[in-house]
Amino acid sequence: MISSNKFDVFPSYLQGLAGERQTLKNINAFISQIRWEDLIVRPKNNGSNSSFYDFYLPDQVKTELKKIQLEIGSPRHLTDLLSEFAGWDLSKRFVNIGVDMGGRVDISDDGIPKWMRQKGLGCKMYRAVLQHEPYLMSMEEKLYENGKLLWSSLMNSRLFYVFFTDIHGYLFPVDKSPDAILEVLTHEVDIRGIKVLMDEDFMLKHREIVLNSGLAPFIV
Repeated sequence: MISSNKFDVFPSYLQGLAGERQTLKNINAFISQIRWEDLIVRPKNNGSNSSFYDFYLPDQVKTELKKIQLEIGSPRHLTDLLSEFAGWDLSKRFVNIGVDMGGRVDISDDGIPKWMRQKGLGCKMYRAVLQHEPYLMSMEEKLYENGKLLWSSLMNSRLFYVFFTDIHGYLFPVDKSPDAILEVLTHEVDIRGIKVLMDEDFMLKHREIVLNSGLAPFIV
């Protein structure tokens, strides 16, 4: 084994790699510590039947990340992530989320920037949107790639109750009234005549209410 910092004697090899790795860790730390309540969300209406939400980083995080941008210069090794970060305009929105009248979610642009991914932001963004929407629903019958990863994260997050039919996934904040959740789910499965897979935490907390509701015959 050779410590990467020893390559400073051979500038043509891995000189600077250790510093770039530490820079990436610092960036990851700032992004990971963002709470959903801290995200700046700006709803906008473009005249359609859908709602759109622009997301911006909190001011304090932008200030700290700007300091890192000024320090890193031109990365030589971790170029895919650090180059994108170094050239990123921190003042602009980092993603836009659209929600149609049925609650179906569509993330526009190219999704979350690569340098911000896999740090828990997806769940926090969805929770922030649920401050404005009664519930959210997956866009399509089959989830692909990023969609599968995101809904897997949502399903394991303590921020949400997640329910599935063979058509859609449904997402509610955990502080939403159980009666309101059951009303939505009962309407959805009743008009389609389909079964629903229940969130286990929801069932554990509200079993009696669920089993006495109109949703009971549709539970898998």
